[in-house]
Amino acid sequence: MAIARMEKVGRKPMKRLTCKVLGEISTSWPVWLFCATFICHVLCIRIYSYMNLWLKATQLYTTEEVNIILTAGHGTQTFFTLTYAWVLDAMACDGQ
Repeated sequence: MAIARMEKVGRKPMKRLTCKVLGEISTSWPVWLFCATFICHVLCIRIYSYMNLWLKATQLYTTEEVNIILTAGHGTQTFFTLTYAWVLDAMACDGQ
């Protein structure tokens, strides 16, 4: 059923995975952009979690200031989450 549905919408059948295809994949910019934004997304999760503890341990900032600083971390993580999701969607639509 899946093959028939793909033929019905005009999707080309899969090609064999060759060294040339792997080279084209590894040099395409969406793959690199996706990987970079996904790495930033994961690092943001880790960084702002531990930064919260570190900022509180320094006792240089009030609770309100710590919360304001960490809001930027949440915003950065949200930005990278949306970016890698949009890049992944663009890559999936480009293959049709």
